[in-house]
Amino acid sequence: WLRVDILDVGHGDSIVVRTPGGRTLLVDAGSREAGRYRVLPFLRYHGVTRLDGLVLTHPDEDHLGGAIPLLQELRVVRLLTNGVRGDTMSARQVARLADAQGVPPLVLAAGMRLDDGSPLRIEVLHPPEGLVPEVPPRSNDNSVVLKLTFGEVSVLLCGDIEEAGLPWLLREASALRADVLKVPHHGSRLGRVGTAFFEAVQP
Repeated sequence: WLRVDILDVGHGDSIVVRTPGGRTLLVDAGSREAGRYRVLPFLRYHGVTRLDGLVLTHPDEDHLGGAIPLLQELRVVRLLTNGVRGDTMSARQVARLADAQGVPPLVLAAGMRLDDGSPLRIEVLHPPEGLVPEVPPRSNDNSVVLKLTFGEVSVLLCGDIEEAGLPWLLREASALRADVLKVPHHGSRLGRVGTAFFEAVQP
């Protein structure tokens, strides 16, 4: 089975993916408080003591802050990011903890796959190699976007991508079709390009 749990972490994202191959991938970890009091208890309740992959879609506090207690309490096999190092206290602490524990980093870019040998396909659709031109590296528009496909079911996880990043996704509009969509940037308005995006996804 593929199991995807969307955790209620208040303002922020945290998505637990348990694969048919028995691996656990966490996509974002909410704020530091959410990581300590929501994400970590959920994982412990379900007997998860190891994260095979911790994906931080971009270096905003409400997506990476919760990684601090997770790195302190659990074994994390690999840290996956868009390659942008945040300049906040939380971002620096995440980097220090990962370095101290020898967690190897992997920079994600469009075209990569994160398959684990099971029938689940995990595709990286964004950001492009070298990030989105003419936007700051720490912009929401450089968020990691993942598509999970298992049999006939697909799930699109969009981080906080916004109007400047969506056109890059729409270059491969046929790849966006998905049954389940994690709406970009907490449901923010995405202008005209947002309409084209939702028409392409048809969740």
